Amino acid sequence: MTMGLKRDIANALVTKLNTIAALNYVAFGKVRLSTDDFRMDEFPAVQIYNTDESRIHIHRKIQVDWNCNLEIINRTTTDGAIEIRDLWDLEDTIEATLWENPKLDLAGGMIHILHRGSYTVLPLETNTYIQTIRFSARYLKDLVGTCN
Repeated sequence: MTMGLKRDIANALVTKLNTIAALNYVAFGKVRLSTDDFRMDEFPAVQIYNTDESRIHIHRKIQVDWNCNLEIINRTTTDGAIEIRDLWDLEDTIEATLWENPKLDLAGGMIHILHRGSYTVLPLETNTYIQTIRFSARYLKDLVGTCN
């Protein structure tokens, strides 16, 4: 396993998502906390960030489930309201793209990405809609050296 597997996973996710023509902005870890931080031409946008991880000790290795959120963010325009079905369609496209190859073409301990669910955040005060996909990147990592 390479020392930069998390970085490799993040880069592979961004690379795969950038193949989706409908997305105008894709980033991992560059979290924008306010939708006002996005330009109108960046919608629909995807931002991914890690939330936590769990580990299981298996002999000399650990199995890591690196948990992440993928937010599909869209905003209404002067053309009218966003149709929630459009977010669901974009979610389906993203899922098909990522889970076509759940190992993300990575070696070095990568097992696969696991879908953990999704949910919709409807706007309360703004005109922004967010569809969040929760997933884990599962991989093995060396932990224990040789035991004498």
